Amino acid sequence: MIRKLIYIPNGIMVPEIHVMLSLTQNLIDDKKNKVRIITCGGDKDFACSKNVFAIKEICKACVMQRKKAISTLKGNFEVIEIKKKIKKKFQFNFKNVKNLYYEKMDFGLGVYSSYTNTTRDSELDGKLAKKSTSLLFNTSTEIFHFFKEHLKTNKYDEIITFNSRMNERRPLFRFANKKKLKISNYEKLTIEKFYNFKNNFSQDRKFLKKQINYFNSINKNYSYKREREFYRKKFFGKEDTINPKIYSSDQVINKLPTNWNDKKKNIVFFTASDDEYQSFGKNFNPLFLKNQKNIIEQTCKLIEGKKDYHLWIRIHPRWDNVRWFDKDFYKLILKKYQNVGIIYPKEDISSYTMVIKSFKVICFWSLLIAEAAYWRKEKTISLTRNDYSELGIAITPESFSHYKKIIFQKKKIEKKIEIKALKWAHFFLQAGKKIKYFKGTMHTGYTFRNNKLSFDPTSGYFYLIGKLKEKFLINQNNK
Repeated sequence: MIRKLIYIPNGIMVPEIHVMLSLTQNLIDDKKNKVRIITCGGDKDFACSKNVFAIKEICKACVMQRKKAISTLKGNFEVIEIKKKIKKKFQFNFKNVKNLYYEKMDFGLGVYSSYTNTTRDSELDGKLAKKSTSLLFNTSTEIFHFFKEHLKTNKYDEIITFNSRMNERRPLFRFANKKKLKISNYEKLTIEKFYNFKNNFSQDRKFLKKQINYFNSINKNYSYKREREFYRKKFFGKEDTINPKIYSSDQVINKLPTNWNDKKKNIVFFTASDDEYQSFGKNFNPLFLKNQKNIIEQTCKLIEGKKDYHLWIRIHPRWDNVRWFDKDFYKLILKKYQNVGIIYPKEDISSYTMVIKSFKVICFWSLLIAEAAYWRKEKTISLTRNDYSELGIAITPESFSHYKKIIFQKKKIEKKIEIKALKWAHFFLQAGKKIKYFKGTMHTGYTFRNNKLSFDPTSGYFYLIGKLKEKFLINQNNK
């Protein structure tokens, strides 16, 4: 009897393909297991998080890479491809796709996550948004119906998947949970360590709180030396073992805006990509003024006329050269409000120096929340509920009046906030496990059995042509 189901929907998701092959090889090595891999067959109009416009060349390259990758496994296993059979196409209001449910499961959020992850079009304004979301949703329903039928006659003692948020993975994840099947949902904690979130998304704040508190409870006398070093290296832009990109490495330590005045109460607002927090669902959206621009404008109005305050809006470095970044909005903010400053993505102003010297720090959902809490020994204002607010290192305003209150209230420095930030780091740095056969980072490249699984000339050609078509579509869409 086949005991383990491994779901590998595509072959070009990095480092997922390397992680999933490593997990699979570990299962194959245990002779007690019989392993079945289920993957995508690359049918026409199949759209996923790596190919939101269903471009045939990307699909072809993906299938070629997946077959090549699976061929590197050693031992006995079985492979089944999902071939689309559902002819029915569904019509829906694509502008409301985030709230779209199918058989009482939130497939719409998976569609939105996949679409915005590629396009960054969080408002679904482009001409291609309707077509892409339709393709993504229909792909989700077809994957769902495949597994619905497959799992009627095939029983497994474990289903293994990776980061189940996107449209090609969410159907299996949600269906397994609905039917109370055992599912292992892996996601990274550090660059080379991974954690099994089981039947939870890796963003589940209540699950994370329990895991973090439990992990710290079995290490009561821990010194947190490694965690302090983590925060210090992050501050100086030397190393980040959690995220592949160290944005502070492009910033100048202790550099502040030219008109920064230490005598004023400086408030720093760190922006986020709208698509990121929206794609996690309503529980991760601000509890008031859900549009980020509205929140920024209302924050400007709160300090308007208060000469002893200054608001600094730090635009996330990721927004550099992103077409959906509305630079005109921020230019207008500067014209309207005198005591507001804008730090644009490419500017080398030190975010950490601003954090330490500020009166208040405002974020959406970012590691910077924990970092600010650690350095300032004060709760960071987090506009969304998350693992940080659950642990007590951030405070999430319940209403606009509450937001106003905590912005202007006196600083409250507490040693226990620093300790809580260290406990958060302790879990993320040390709770995860390395997976045998997997190695690498974004900078060095990922490997399975020391094989980087690079494109060969043919698959590389198809992938390049497909990505050029994708870029052309996005550029045309934005004109």
